[in-house]
Amino acid sequence: RSGARIQQTAVAAGCPVWMTTRDGSTERRVVIVGNYKQCKIAQEIVHEQLSSAQDADWRDTEAEVYLLVRAEAAGVVTGKQGFVLDRIRKHSGARIELLRQEVEGQRPCVVAGTLCS
Repeated sequence: RSGARIQQTAVAAGCPVWMTTRDGSTERRVVIVGNYKQCKIAQEIVHEQLSSAQDADWRDTEAEVYLLVRAEAAGVVTGKQGFVLDRIRKHSGARIELLRQEVEGQRPCVVAGTLCS
């Protein structure tokens, strides 16, 4: 309850990591802000912690990740006629959706699936 575990995760990953507040909802979110390598490390640590709590293999745990893509880079991520995103979907098995709305020059990209994907 003191947040020690999430603080340890932040230190190990080398980036800010925090939990959303309890607001009566049963869902809480882990927020990770950093470069790709830092976020990957933090996500793996969080999945391992959840797995230990559930006594299950964390690689099969479903997760939904929101990434922010610079609006000017969205075309590169999507590729011509969606080729790049389709290729990533096929290779990873993840569900990926690059949203059209912009938030402060960023477009949300939702990636969902197991950590293995």
